[in-house]
Amino acid sequence: MNILQVNKFYYPVMGGVETVCKQHSEFLAKKHSVTILCVQEKFSLFTQLEIINNVKVYRCSSLGTFFSMPVSLSFVFYYIRLFLKSDLVFFHLPFPMADFVFFLTRFIKRRTKIFAVWHSDIVKQGFLKRLLKPLLNSSVYNVDKIIVTSPKLVSYSEFLKPYMLKDKIVVLPLSVNVDDVNVSANNYKGKLLGTLDNIDGCFFGRLCYYKGVDVLMDALLLAKKDGFEPRIVIAGEGEYSSLISDKIKEYSLDNVIFINRFLDSDEKYWLLQKSKCFLFPSVERSEAFGITQIESMSLGTPVINTNLPSGVPWVSIHRQTGFTVDPKNPLQLYLALKEMLVNESERLSYGRAAIRRVKKDFDDHIVLKKLEFLVEGVSVDSV
Repeated sequence: MNILQVNKFYYPVMGGVETVCKQHSEFLAKKHSVTILCVQEKFSLFTQLEIINNVKVYRCSSLGTFFSMPVSLSFVFYYIRLFLKSDLVFFHLPFPMADFVFFLTRFIKRRTKIFAVWHSDIVKQGFLKRLLKPLLNSSVYNVDKIIVTSPKLVSYSEFLKPYMLKDKIVVLPLSVNVDDVNVSANNYKGKLLGTLDNIDGCFFGRLCYYKGVDVLMDALLLAKKDGFEPRIVIAGEGEYSSLISDKIKEYSLDNVIFINRFLDSDEKYWLLQKSKCFLFPSVERSEAFGITQIESMSLGTPVINTNLPSGVPWVSIHRQTGFTVDPKNPLQLYLALKEMLVNESERLSYGRAAIRRVKKDFDDHIVLKKLEFLVEGVSVDSV
């Protein structure tokens, strides 16, 4: 079967959506012909074609970004060309260019099945959301299946609510290979080894508005005023980098270790394994799932997350695999961190429950079988 995956970017550009797209593509490429259609991350007049792990990748020329969304004229041409050769198309949404080309081609009479992988509603860009609403509604109405990463995403999405009780919705959570994560953590021999000991908690990722790292810093300031100074590692890059550095210096937060770069997978897993808890204080529902939560849970490290109207609190459950606090509430975050560190038996119990939950619901062996079943259904329909 010829499968086309349509996304904004693709590996080596890495984000949550790109990670999922790569994982699904490489898995499906074992049995099918898989092609990626994406856009160059930076301005470029040229379209590139490359093969990555048996997956064909078209990176279309780019005119830059508009409201954080890439704009490409060649994308339309390549989509029509590839669509006509495809049996199944996955659109990773939100991505307005994908909605646009789908609208252009949905009148073409073909047996090609269209699946929308809905990662999140448009949250921050209110003007763009209003502008694109008719196009988005058209997409979700006309696709054959809508894949969501959690049941909560459906109930909180204004675009998906009308389809809540229909068989059009399929829940396919993000996943990790639990065995590989543990092997990677146990075999780590990199430069962090020996430099970071007795880690009470860690945070890593993109340091942007919805990740809540500013709330985390406020929580750590409250802890210091209370005479409680847990050893915390914060790693990542982004617009809040200077805020973190400035607060560490201004308030003498010697217990906070700031690594101003992204960690690679081996470093992440080793750090999670060495930490007593993982801090996930996101503040906006654009944080739809949080794959780093299941990476942490697969290592037996409990999570402190936030009660967002998204899949985040569904992944790690309050007082089962960690704590859930209100978003943008540094006091609650501080108190949850303190309880997690003070009550060792409770923390260890959450860690064991976290491993059980990941193995049951979020292991690659479970989730990718569901993906394979979905694709096989298309094969049967095509006969």
